[in-house]
Amino acid sequence: MADTPATLPTFSLFVYIQDAFSQLHSFLAQQKFLYKTKLLRNKIQTGWNNNAHIHQFALLRHTSVSLHKHQNIRFGVKMIGSGKPGKLKEKKGNPFAEEKCRDKYIDELSSTHALIYNKYPMVPFHVLIITKEFESQMAPITAADFHASLKVMGSMDYFIFFNGGPNAGASQKHKHLQAILSSSFPGDLPLNLLVKESKLKGEIQNDIQYTRVEAFKFAHVLCKFRDIIAGLSEENIKSRSKQLESVYSECLKRLGNSKLTLAYNVILTREWMFVVLRKGEVALNLIRVNALGFVGSFAVRSEVEYEFAQSRDPIEILNSITFPI
Repeated sequence: MADTPATLPTFSLFVYIQDAFSQLHSFLAQQKFLYKTKLLRNKIQTGWNNNAHIHQFALLRHTSVSLHKHQNIRFGVKMIGSGKPGKLKEKKGNPFAEEKCRDKYIDELSSTHALIYNKYPMVPFHVLIITKEFESQMAPITAADFHASLKVMGSMDYFIFFNGGPNAGASQKHKHLQAILSSSFPGDLPLNLLVKESKLKGEIQNDIQYTRVEAFKFAHVLCKFRDIIAGLSEENIKSRSKQLESVYSECLKRLGNSKLTLAYNVILTREWMFVVLRKGEVALNLIRVNALGFVGSFAVRSEVEYEFAQSRDPIEILNSITFPI
């Protein structure tokens, strides 16, 4: 039977009320998420200010030098050792075991993940996202890992990085992702500046673009997407986590590393994911490089390394630990 004029307004009112309730539900879910991230931010900041041991290492010498003069982008060099040459000490046991994390513990992120301070921070508020139960650092990054990461990114202006294996700069076997404030870099992340200067060409799938950074002549994938934090809520964080897991898997597939036979680094910001293959940790037989080297910061452990890093183009350093294309 056809609708009569009398039933049309009733139907329209029902649709309007249903839509209003849906919008209210989404709004409340977003407000709940924002409230939780505010609490997390307060815990991060308060715990940091009350931890003298962490402060001690955050105040280490830090000098930025202009290395990549061709594109006028500043890469940083940071002294993190005593200034004397020496090998890294092998760390015994699992530093992320619960009994060893009590003085660094910040908060529970989920039933599977916790947030702790980095015992040896590169910059203030350097934190680690760890699995509560032991998982190998060589295991794939999962939706659960991204779920925990998004909560941290939503609390402050963090970006996430991951060292997939010893050749990628991983020093611990227990799975962990790291988070550093973007504001730790003057102006902007050097890698983000390189992304902005690139003429991005590449395949677009479901509003996600797979491309590369023009300045880099080694095997990597840059994935561009809409701001992953904007509008994030208790309602959609699960779907966005799965989306990031899918993007991550696609990047590995495009690099021929789906089975993780090669070491690699991942860097995640609000608007892109960068994945690069690694053939070694030590650049030019001297400088150890993890994911932060690709972001735009090199950590050195002696005056010799410090002077050497300043004398080389950063792209040359990165080329020596990656696979050419």
